[in-house]
Amino acid sequence: MLKEAVRRGEAESGNAALLKDRILMREGKKQIYGSQLHLNQVTKQLELWPIEDDENVDARRASVGLEPLAEYMKRFGLEYKPPKRK
Repeated sequence: MLKEAVRRGEAESGNAALLKDRILMREGKKQIYGSQLHLNQVTKQLELWPIEDDENVDARRASVGLEPLAEYMKRFGLEYKPPKRK
């Protein structure tokens, strides 16, 4: 329903991306847009949930109107260093 609302211009594509990541995280899969954090039960610190193809995450984020991941992570007091390109 959210994808259809985005298509009709009634919802923002960034919201659909956040929901997609949340669903993937709940399923124990890697996220696509890097929007989800989780509490590490050992360290008790917030961490970024693993990302699929993290070398290209900022391009995917930009395609749905989201800011670069490093800027997003700063909101949570965390630092994100993009992986080195292979």
